Amino acid sequence: MQPHRLALLASLISATAFGANANGRFDNLYTFGDSLTDTGSFGSTYKFVANNQTSLLYNQQIAKMMGIDFKPFTQGGGNYAISGSQTEGTGVAVDQPLVWMGTKEQINTYLSDHDGKADKNGLYILWTGGNDISLAIMNNPLSPYGEIDRAVGNVAEQTQTLLDNGAGTVIVPNIPNIADTPFLPTIMLTMLPLSNQQLEVIRQELNNASTPDEASRKTAIVNAMAKGLGLPGLADSVISPVYDFLHNTLTSMLEYNNQQTEQALSQLHGNIVRADVSTLFHEVLEQPQAFGFKTTVGFPCSFKVFGPYCNTGMNGYDDSQLYMFSDEHHPSPYLHQIIAEYFVSILDAPLYVSSLIHATEGMVEDARSTLDGQYQTLRTNQHELNDVQVFGGYSSHYLRRSGKNDSTFANAPSNDSTNNGSIGISWQMSEYGTAGVMISGGLNHNTPTENFSYNSHGISYGLFTQWQAPQGGWLNADMHYTTANLENIERQITLGLSNRTESGDTKARQYGGRIGAGWDIPVSSWLTTGPVLGYSWDKVHVDGYRENGNRSTSMHFSDQNKTLQTGSVGWRFDMNYYDVKPYLQVDYQRQLGDRDSKVSAAINSTATSFTTSTDKGRQDSVKAVVGANFPLNKTLKGYISTSYSNQNRDDMFSYTLGLSASF
Repeated sequence: MQPHRLALLASLISATAFGANANGRFDNLYTFGDSLTDTGSFGSTYKFVANNQTSLLYNQQIAKMMGIDFKPFTQGGGNYAISGSQTEGTGVAVDQPLVWMGTKEQINTYLSDHDGKADKNGLYILWTGGNDISLAIMNNPLSPYGEIDRAVGNVAEQTQTLLDNGAGTVIVPNIPNIADTPFLPTIMLTMLPLSNQQLEVIRQELNNASTPDEASRKTAIVNAMAKGLGLPGLADSVISPVYDFLHNTLTSMLEYNNQQTEQALSQLHGNIVRADVSTLFHEVLEQPQAFGFKTTVGFPCSFKVFGPYCNTGMNGYDDSQLYMFSDEHHPSPYLHQIIAEYFVSILDAPLYVSSLIHATEGMVEDARSTLDGQYQTLRTNQHELNDVQVFGGYSSHYLRRSGKNDSTFANAPSNDSTNNGSIGISWQMSEYGTAGVMISGGLNHNTPTENFSYNSHGISYGLFTQWQAPQGGWLNADMHYTTANLENIERQITLGLSNRTESGDTKARQYGGRIGAGWDIPVSSWLTTGPVLGYSWDKVHVDGYRENGNRSTSMHFSDQNKTLQTGSVGWRFDMNYYDVKPYLQVDYQRQLGDRDSKVSAAINSTATSFTTSTDKGRQDSVKAVVGANFPLNKTLKGYISTSYSNQNRDDMFSYTLGLSASF
């Protein structure tokens, strides 16, 4: 492999691995399947990938991101896959484990090892069926659909077995089209009496071919076979029609299998992640250069040299470029990386999207900060009956996220900020009471994580009142209704050397109210102090939405709902220095409502879905506010405040600037 390609590939793997969070949603990984998944159940010859002593399969790369020790079940680990297995074996133990131990037996062995119960906090991957289809074609090429139907039923039954026994989330990928792997030309070549020299000529032609799309892929295969045979005239007249017939036959069988499995899984209940590897595979073939591939038909070692025996330094090994395949149909280490990143992107997507529930929360928090400044100005200044105050302000908060979120895989720290403007009017309706209305608008660009961002703009309508007792007590209450458009929601996905963006739009709304009370105790002519109490209640709703397009990574998400309740108790100090009136308030806050929310998600091209619950976070937090109001002239006053709170694992800083005019 060329040095710059090797360095780039290594950096990608490192970036993926070191982005891990070992304390995420899943505490272990359990996988079942065949040679796509077997990491050496019965020795290295059962690990079908080039350079198998150092290369990682997709499940090993996921486990590395999770920060867990992942080994075959024969070594006490969670990988029960066995190369060559079908969806169901003989069930009778013999010297050849691939004969008797299909995925049905693999799952039964797992349950037996765990007292008949699945780890509810584990992540499960069941990837099987490819060998059933291959054997069905070879055993009964004219009518393989009965065997395919049996395999479909087995996959559905085994998925349900895992779910019934407590598995929380099961990834059941579909099967990529084996007609688009070197397996198809290999089948064609086995029909011919070719020498090793002729086979090597064909492989070199395949490796040297440039296949920027699927059409050029077929041309490369047909021409390589014709050259190997030494009969270029047969390319169009014989080889191409045979290729088309076999390709169409295999494709229809794979599509039938995937469609029937999809339908069977859609009838089940539980968290099923139907990863669309078939479409992902097609996307790589359509735009291979975006992923770093020059050819999609070559492989590093000679024909008949399978992955476990294909190693750097051996005679004929070709490391001049990135390959999709390790041998005639098994993925290369790099393609395994792409598959791993794809699975992880699906699992993390609903966690990213769950951050939309906070879009209106930020707007409401800013509007309330402006209103708090007006409350303070009203309490600490004299007003005549029927006085009218017009006020307005700007509020913003800056959220610094630690990155220690509830994702198993993505936990990069990030920062976010908001902008909100408000205007309102209040009326001194009695000696002790004021009432008013306020309208606020927010326009923000939100980046909850480095891989997820969106624009939000909304408006909030509010009513408020404040009452003061002559003895020093006071009470205020307000309510609001807020709506927001969440636009250009972008989810960034890295698949090997390729970067893509999935986008969509949705809407959100929030309504609620709060009540606050305090008692000002005089300490001196310039200082009062006393306790404060508060309670707020809000209902938040975010509409579900569907990302644009129908790629393997395009997804749709359910509605989100959350009830927020916060109780607070604190203490404040109010001062008066030559008409400048600063204050300090410290509150202890406790979350009393929903501390988590749920999001259901699915790939657009699939019929199954899975639900993810967000982290509850911390129930308690502390908020400190420092501010002041001051006269600018006889009728105009200004106010300013800044605050800090430690919400969940994050730090939030905010500031407010406002003006209040009396008439």
